[in-house]
Amino acid sequence: MGSGACIARIVRIVSCAALLAVALAATPAAAAQPIDNYAMAQVWARLDRPVAEGRVSRAWVWGPEPISPLLLEPYAGARAGSAAGRRWVQYFDKGRLEVADGANGEPGPVTSGRLAAELITGRIQLGASETQDVGPAEIPIVGEIADPGAPTYATFSPLLRYEPIPTGWTVIQVVDRAGRVTSDPALAEYGVTAAVLVPETNHTVASVFWDYLHSSGPVWAGWEFRDERLFPDPFAVTGFPISEAYWAWVQVDGQPRPVLLQAFERRVLTYTPANPAGWQVESANVGRHYYTWRYLDDRGEPALRIGSVAYRPDATGKWVFIGTVRNLSRGAYGDVAVTVNLYDENGEVIASQTGPLDLAPLGPGETLPFRVWLDSGDPFARAEVLATGQPGERRAHPTLVVERESATGFDGDRFSVRAEVRNVGETRVRYTAYVVALYDRHDRIVGYTWGLADPPSLEPGARATITTSIDKPPPTAVRYRLFVTGQ
Repeated sequence: MGSGACIARIVRIVSCAALLAVALAATPAAAAQPIDNYAMAQVWARLDRPVAEGRVSRAWVWGPEPISPLLLEPYAGARAGSAAGRRWVQYFDKGRLEVADGANGEPGPVTSGRLAAELITGRIQLGASETQDVGPAEIPIVGEIADPGAPTYATFSPLLRYEPIPTGWTVIQVVDRAGRVTSDPALAEYGVTAAVLVPETNHTVASVFWDYLHSSGPVWAGWEFRDERLFPDPFAVTGFPISEAYWAWVQVDGQPRPVLLQAFERRVLTYTPANPAGWQVESANVGRHYYTWRYLDDRGEPALRIGSVAYRPDATGKWVFIGTVRNLSRGAYGDVAVTVNLYDENGEVIASQTGPLDLAPLGPGETLPFRVWLDSGDPFARAEVLATGQPGERRAHPTLVVERESATGFDGDRFSVRAEVRNVGETRVRYTAYVVALYDRHDRIVGYTWGLADPPSLEPGARATITTSIDKPPPTAVRYRLFVTGQ
């Protein structure tokens, strides 16, 4: 549901004395994000520090700076410190750096995410053998975003099955957005050939990309600049090729230009003959495209939406706002909070309060309730409700494990849930809280309750009990979820 639909829906439930407007805000990425992991910073610096400091004129391998903070993302079997089933990642224009698992629970090497393969197949990798199928990305790989002819990642999905071009043949095949492949003999003037067949994926690498992957130049060695091979393992950053190379006519600065594209597991490499030396072969902005595809909405904005909202005075006469927040993206959001601003007739703020959604992370497609108390009971002319959040599971509490969960009375007068929570971490959890939410068949919240576990404070290895109920559950409720968090 878009924000406009939310506004119309909520205006109908308030009195004529006040207008309730729903807006969306997000925790914006700073203009210059730091690289928050030392090992990641070293990987970035080796190839891109010489570019950043002007020691060489060549295309970025990662990008000038991260486009996201350090994030926790789900990955079955991984461990980010005490966070089981999670790993640390950080996004750049050209890709994603990941901290792999090492021996004895220690952090492993930094690797490059298989983003191009996920964008093209539409399958988000959530573990070595676990995926979430969301459909290929309809995002142009190169050129201007409004270019109707530029191939998208979805364009390349059927091309993955095509047979390899025989080595030595000149690359003259052209692909359009619809995936139609034709030949243009005029493109032979650029002299690009199918250089090497890679048996692991049965695709050939175009000569310009093969030369790039075996090129040398200035790199940062950790203490000095030196000239050496950019990619000692030619496929470590890009992965193996998963398609053949294809020309495409794309709009660049309003003019159609021929650009050669080839998809690899982790990158899409492009060759633009009209570019200056050092910039003819580039990596497409796969990292930025993937981040948009997984975490943002169709307008490129954070995909948190306020659902139905109601307000009333509490027992002391002060306002309390109750509603829901839904995550419309393909990835989890953490640090989710709801802010309520009250305005008088002159547009001045007379009260404001932010309430964190302690049950974050809010998973893809999930809806959770919120309740915000304001320190004011004064009349107001307009209310503004904003949802904020940060992509990634930044407020996950992975040391709390739910065990022996059971529910009764779903179709009766009282719905009850009982469960045990165990602290599997190495530090004390001071406050263990829960929310039980009821959902209808449209995944809308139709009832909920929350509270503290008994006891709320858990030492390592200790257990607490959750016992709660909802009287007269709505007949439209078809399922429930128990969420647990702690501080």
